[in-house]
Amino acid sequence: MYNKALKNCHDLMNQDQHIYFAFQKQSDELKKEYQIKLLTSIDCIRFLLCQGLAFCGRDESLDSSNRRNFLELLSFLANHNDVTNEVVVGRMQKNLKLTSLVIQKDIVNVIACEIRNSIIKDLGDDYFAILVDESRDVSGKEQMVVVLRYVDKRGFIIERLLGIVHVTETTVLSLKSALENLLFKHDLSLSRIRGQGYDGASNMRGKFNGLKSLIMKENQAAHYIYSQAIDSGEIQSRRELNQETNLKRASDIRCGSHYASLLNLLDIEKIVLEKRAESRVLMDYLYYFEFAFSLYLMKAILRITNDLSVLLQRKDQDILNAMKQVRVSKTRLQNMRDEGRDSLLCEVSTFCNVNSKLLTCIACLSPNDSFSSFNKDSLMEFATFYPSKFSNVEPVTLDNQLENYIVDMQSDEEFLEVKGIDNLARKLVETKRNVVYPLVYLLLKLALILLMATTTVERVFSNMKYIKNQLKNQIGNDWLNNCMLTFIEKGCI
Repeated sequence: MYNKALKNCHDLMNQDQHIYFAFQKQSDELKKEYQIKLLTSIDCIRFLLCQGLAFCGRDESLDSSNRRNFLELLSFLANHNDVTNEVVVGRMQKNLKLTSLVIQKDIVNVIACEIRNSIIKDLGDDYFAILVDESRDVSGKEQMVVVLRYVDKRGFIIERLLGIVHVTETTVLSLKSALENLLFKHDLSLSRIRGQGYDGASNMRGKFNGLKSLIMKENQAAHYIYSQAIDSGEIQSRRELNQETNLKRASDIRCGSHYASLLNLLDIEKIVLEKRAESRVLMDYLYYFEFAFSLYLMKAILRITNDLSVLLQRKDQDILNAMKQVRVSKTRLQNMRDEGRDSLLCEVSTFCNVNSKLLTCIACLSPNDSFSSFNKDSLMEFATFYPSKFSNVEPVTLDNQLENYIVDMQSDEEFLEVKGIDNLARKLVETKRNVVYPLVYLLLKLALILLMATTTVERVFSNMKYIKNQLKNQIGNDWLNNCMLTFIEKGCI
């Protein structure tokens, strides 16, 4: 008995045989195996996300000849690495495979959250603009895309996808509610918006016109300028523009061609402030109230009668429906005459005043031709469009800073070769002049935020065809949002 008790005592004092260390040793091994499994799954998922590929298939059983992308890729990686093959395939516990669709979605959600956090961190507490559009996906669901546009700490213009939101209704209030909820989810608010962008087609449908107005009621500094064909913050010349923005020639016998010509003329307005003198003269005429009033009146009339015009040009000559469209057009024209005067005048006034003033002020920031476009008074007026930021700034402070700024710029050879306000912003940050002239740099950032095109939003909808198509039309809303974000913002992964 004594010898047995002594042996038990020695065993107890021998820490290597203690049950705790036995469990700890086994636990460390399991942790290593778990880490290998998890990292292998994450690598497969990242590859599929970046390529916009589907994850799972209908038959993922061991007997299946094609277990689809995720499991096939996982098997491929395992077959080319002995350690991975032994852990992932050879000794994988049945209840810890890390290959189920639920686990895949959890990992994708974590990756998407990291990307969003990276974007929000890069934005910081600075101002931003929103680019918004809405379209139906392949399953018929209405999806609203929201893109943030801001200037980062290096002075670069950044446009990042914030999210895709499924909207059950496309009314103005529904769109605004969906937008607010998305911003609130990421600790953003309408009060920080300093620009709005919608493409011409969605703006013509009217609902984004209403959304724009609702946002501006809450935030007057969330200015909207018709989406502009601008590249890298500098307005291009006519030869550099996409040919679709050129004026269409109106046909003498087709009213629809006149409507298209008016819409294209409004698109040409988006390319204002070209350097050539004749172009500037034409733009001056465009901003005359009489011309703008006629332009918007004819646009409204031809928009109402466009369906009738198209119907009358059909080969089958559907006279019955054409007569109904005549009555519809007459009713709408009468309603416009009775009730549409105020809204028309408001639209024309906004076109003539806000757009022309803002764009003229922004042009004064251009560094081209040794800052020849600089105009202190116009830049002082530009600041008045953002009262919440400049109301506490004494005018003399901004005035003096602008005076020092232009003398500094025109006497520094390093800045005389700069072209475009986007390059100017980066150069100011590079030379730390953004710290010396913080108010001028703020004006520059606001201008860069405001000058926007909607190409990023259009690319999102184009890429959606890869993520959600006829073969993958059952993708849920959250899954679509996460996959789209990780696919488009793959550089942040």
